[in-house]
Amino acid sequence: MSEWKLTHGQDDDPNGPPTYFSVAAGVTLDPPVKQGEIHAFLAEMNGAAEVFVKEMAAANEKIQQVLSSSKAGKALGEKMLSDRLKVFQQEAGMSLIVMRGESDKKPKKRKKKTKVESPAPSKKTSEVKTPTKPKAPQPKLPSHKQLAEKYDAYTGALSEGDMNRAELVKHCEDYLLMRAATVQRRGDLRVTPKQLMTYVSEKMPSFGMAFGLEVLIPTLVSDGWVIFQVKEGGSAYIVPHGEGVPGHMPSVPSHPVWNRS
Repeated sequence: MSEWKLTHGQDDDPNGPPTYFSVAAGVTLDPPVKQGEIHAFLAEMNGAAEVFVKEMAAANEKIQQVLSSSKAGKALGEKMLSDRLKVFQQEAGMSLIVMRGESDKKPKKRKKKTKVESPAPSKKTSEVKTPTKPKAPQPKLPSHKQLAEKYDAYTGALSEGDMNRAELVKHCEDYLLMRAATVQRRGDLRVTPKQLMTYVSEKMPSFGMAFGLEVLIPTLVSDGWVIFQVKEGGSAYIVPHGEGVPGHMPSVPSHPVWNRS
């Protein structure tokens, strides 16, 4: 498992828990980076990587179809592709990988088996199979980054030194854990920014009068919360990064709030 290490940052309480990553996935961070920034980055990166892999797989499948379209074209096509990849590597400084398809693998020799003909079933006893309906394509939901940009979540957050920030985050975490206690799985937890705003306004009337969602959402995102949807055009939810949460990467440690649950 990759190494993850927390250390105290410049604005951390020396007597409190560390909140900066000095090592993330075995990569040394110098200077250390706030854990909220790391969690937000990983959520974005996970979504971007998922899109990248799907698009690469689709492009690779198309290449394989072209290469296997004719005997003459396969050898020539592989040579042209190899030359084109070398030029791309020289110009862009990046390397691409083309994976071989199933048709390129040598088939294993199998012993011939004598086929025993079974009597044809009578028309009366034959089963009529209902044709299966093709599965509807899954809607492509927006990523954390796309939703964060939609809600201007990368600007307007309360600064680390603002006393209201710590209190705001604490109340949001308290509400989150109360809701988490009502569901069996973390992945079923649904918390909207408006619900958090209502709760925070009750606990911090001054915050509710002075600020709104335009401050609450960016502050939580900078603290490591992720925004997601579960259906196309549906409500946007926001919860801390962690196991079971949409977009979570298994190798990444969960947000510290989940240790309180």
